[in-house]
Amino acid sequence: MEPLFSELWWKIKIEWQEAEAYEQVKNGSSYDFDEKAFLYMITGRFSNRAPKLFYIGKTYFQVVSWRLGQEDHRRRYEQLRRDYPKHKLYVNIGLVKILNGVINPKRVDHIERLLIYAHDFEHKINQKSIYTHGLGEACYEIVNEGYYHPLHQQIFYGPMFRP
Repeated sequence: MEPLFSELWWKIKIEWQEAEAYEQVKNGSSYDFDEKAFLYMITGRFSNRAPKLFYIGKTYFQVVSWRLGQEDHRRRYEQLRRDYPKHKLYVNIGLVKILNGVINPKRVDHIERLLIYAHDFEHKINQKSIYTHGLGEACYEIVNEGYYHPLHQQIFYGPMFRP
């Protein structure tokens, strides 16, 4: 498959790091000042079952540990603790590479929106981008690598053709 409008096509690779306990990441992460750490996902795991996806978020002008300490995340954390008392909460940090361009706030926002939109999990607590993504004409190929489960490995958005 090839993109129909290659000038609008963005190739993205996200290297998801191994899940760490939510409380540990909230108190500081080794990726806090990594210049590629723009995404994170919050999952919950009960016993040895597969993780449930609860939240996908982005950072650009701040680091993940700071974001988790903000008021809206404190409320989300308390809600998750009430709704899933037997689950252990984890955070995976996503290191973003744009293979054919540069990273900027707009591009990170688009990637986050597309990840949320493409993953329709019953436990997800994201409020935006659930029913619409608002990407306009931008086209994306996102490849998730590393510890990306429960995300899809590849996501394509935009017109394509078979050569």
